[in-house]
Amino acid sequence: MDAAKNNSGAGIPGENPASYEKRVLRKKMREICLEAAGAAARIQERAGMEKTAARLASEYNTIFAFISVYGEPDTSVFIKEALKAEKTVLVPRINGKNMDFLETPSNPENLKPNKFGIPEPDDGKVFFSCENKPAETFPFPALILVPGSAFTKDGKRLGRGGGYYDRFLEVFRKRFSGGDSEFKTAGFCFPEQIISGIPFEGHDAEMDCLVLSDGSIFNTDNSS
Repeated sequence: MDAAKNNSGAGIPGENPASYEKRVLRKKMREICLEAAGAAARIQERAGMEKTAARLASEYNTIFAFISVYGEPDTSVFIKEALKAEKTVLVPRINGKNMDFLETPSNPENLKPNKFGIPEPDDGKVFFSCENKPAETFPFPALILVPGSAFTKDGKRLGRGGGYYDRFLEVFRKRFSGGDSEFKTAGFCFPEQIISGIPFEGHDAEMDCLVLSDGSIFNTDNSS
């Protein structure tokens, strides 16, 4: 049996084929995202994204938004429009192998880079935690913007490899699905990140819709 290989060609004992395929695809998609982020055409897309962000901010009372870095579509548009509409905006902070969500600080200086170099709140009240502990309440309906390396039109998602959003969404859905707490998960990505197929495992979260950097929205087979 051939051993799975890492990007340098060395084998990784115990790595299953799906994990190997994901790792190779992540590297490829990283290059595609960096190229997409640097394209001059993104300037023309911003107007469409602002219009979509304003509409979604009017439809949802809470926006779960990640803080984007270079190589990802700009979530600051969503955050700005939601705050303008006086909606609740929550952003993640790493807590061990999980994430807590805190209200986005009004002062960007209160965002500090975590171990991955991603800005996150330095302090503040926790509105959602994967741990079973008291947290501030937030109003529904909620829109959860989810980053990723790649997506398919039927809602499959290739994450960044840490499993943070898969674990968060599993806990979130267990707590709030089936009641009056309406929410939607939205993969936020460049058009170039939508591909025909992704290695998929049982623990991988699926998206209800995709929101593209040009403001387009695709509902998936998982949307209600």
